[in-house]
Amino acid sequence: MTQISEIHGNINANEWADRSKMVQFNPSFVPYLSLTKGEMQIYLLTEQARIFSAAYPELSEYKKAKTMLENALNSGLSNGVNFVGALHSNLLQQVAKEINAASKKTAPASQSILLRDSIKNGVKGIGEVVDYDFTGGCIQYATRLANAKYGTSRPWSWWEQTVSKASPEYDYYKRAKLFCNTQIEIQDIVNNKITDASHHVVYYGLVENFPLIKNSLVATKHLLHIGGIQGLANATGVDRNLMGTWTETSILKKNTIINAGPLTSVQTSFSLSPDSDRFNADYLKFIKQRGGSSITGIGEPISVIIIAIATAITAAAAMAKELNARKVGAMAAAQNYGTVALEAKPSDFNDPAGSTSGNSNLLTFGILAAGAYFLLDDKK
Repeated sequence: MTQISEIHGNINANEWADRSKMVQFNPSFVPYLSLTKGEMQIYLLTEQARIFSAAYPELSEYKKAKTMLENALNSGLSNGVNFVGALHSNLLQQVAKEINAASKKTAPASQSILLRDSIKNGVKGIGEVVDYDFTGGCIQYATRLANAKYGTSRPWSWWEQTVSKASPEYDYYKRAKLFCNTQIEIQDIVNNKITDASHHVVYYGLVENFPLIKNSLVATKHLLHIGGIQGLANATGVDRNLMGTWTETSILKKNTIINAGPLTSVQTSFSLSPDSDRFNADYLKFIKQRGGSSITGIGEPISVIIIAIATAITAAAAMAKELNARKVGAMAAAQNYGTVALEAKPSDFNDPAGSTSGNSNLLTFGILAAGAYFLLDDKK
């Protein structure tokens, strides 16, 4: 999970709503099948920076961060990035480090598919309308695989029109194209559902040994929520860290849409706690001891967040059903995903661990590092 935030101090619910209204959302689509790992990371951080720069126009660092990220995408991330001028703020220095690290991550974001001719070309940013030719991309993808397998250099037209439809060569080509088309369907499903479903796994970013949640139902559901992230990672072929960043970005976006403010997953989680100010303050101290930094207070946006969490169950269940229909067992790793077993509730902070149904065989996939200040844990 990677997240940008450098806001200090408590903000009340009215101000959160006012700031949320300053953020205008255009239809956004994350074309991860056409991105490298590094590009997907920067693509998501660009949306985060766009949200924060709109919500906090008085903080110039966010606007500069947005510009840095957009320029990196547009110029071709794998070409390397040169930064002009001194980067005085800690936030901008962290953004520069993230861009530099991302420029070296040139592997496809999803499995072995990269529906793009060259990564030297730039990528359009979040919010821009881009007509990606996924159908033609799958033809080219299948052509590359079939030529490599059979040691030929046939053009795509030969595989589409000339090869014998009864041959094993065509069967292989057809299966490669079918696999690619299925991945495109999955890409569409996740893009259509992830924002509304994101609050279903809101605890995923917490550090489980934080004393105020240790041995509580929050800690139990935290592991289930990580399983949800892993399930989406398995379904898309995107690694878990990137899927965590996508989920974090979606939580920020959904919170802004419902006028709760651009709250992180951690802030959203603590809005359900019996004393959000205390939880935030203690968590800040805890994270600082682990090398992280600041988290803002959350005021009182709890009512709209509870509604978002409740409605996320329906969106998550629909997404899981559609993903499993396209890819058998796609969400097998996400135990109870799309059910009330994962629903975050205020009572979770008081109930002991193990008191929810369906958690006797928790699937633990490791701990996603948490924090609310540009915590960068995707170092692969």
